[in-house]
Amino acid sequence: MQLKFIKWDAEIPKSADEPVDEEEYVFDASDYMYRLMALTFADELTTNPKTILKQFIAGLGCEKVITDKRAKIEDADELWANIKTDVGAEHAAVIIPILKGE
Repeated sequence: MQLKFIKWDAEIPKSADEPVDEEEYVFDASDYMYRLMALTFADELTTNPKTILKQFIAGLGCEKVITDKRAKIEDADELWANIKTDVGAEHAAVIIPILKGE
């Protein structure tokens, strides 16, 4: 996977021919986005164990997304438990505090 090609915050393209129906794409999947980021960060930590995760995240340019979406987390306790299951306890101990903003 080439992480430099991932864009973390994309606008939905608008067509002049189609009426805008906000309800079709307003679904906010911030929980899934956090889980995807956690998997990506865990992969980086597995591939390059000496990676400084905060610098890696800065290089991806997704700090603002992490901060902005934090308020939209539906059930934080469930999300952190899911991430811990997804990436394992060792990686979760590093990744979850960063995602929480600690």
